[in-house]
Amino acid sequence: MKEKYYTPDISEFHIGFEYEFKPRIRNGIIAFIENRHEYSSNYKKDVFCSQKTIEEILSLTYDSPTDLDDIGQYIKDGAVRVKYLNQEDIESLGFDLDSTVKQESFYIKGNIMNDNEYQLIYRDKEGTTEIYSTNNNNNPNSFYGIIKNKSELKKILKQIGL
Repeated sequence: MKEKYYTPDISEFHIGFEYEFKPRIRNGIIAFIENRHEYSSNYKKDVFCSQKTIEEILSLTYDSPTDLDDIGQYIKDGAVRVKYLNQEDIESLGFDLDSTVKQESFYIKGNIMNDNEYQLIYRDKEGTTEIYSTNNNNNPNSFYGIIKNKSELKKILKQIGL
């Protein structure tokens, strides 16, 4: 079984990207100026929103990434992680588990009677995902490839019109 989390690359970040980070411990202006950072041992969930406003930053009770440059520092310091795609993520986006055979999980979304049913096949061992219409296997809006996380799955579902 693969690890539950991975360290993302800065290029994966986009508005709406879901990740977790260790908040910085506020340890004075000298540490800040000298770029010395200490991090909490606990992770907090966050969604990247390009840049936080001054009001948002001041309202936080902990230090969190505020922009891509800041995210880059958190990644470099090993204080950011992203959860690999899993069953919970797939089901949270409206797919229902239909069956599991060996290392493949089959999910259904939509209604076959209305000609809008899609099937998602998730292969945990390989890390591959396949999405296609069950009514038209030649559908140009199908997908086969590796989807690492929930944010990436959301983006692909939007691109294929789901």
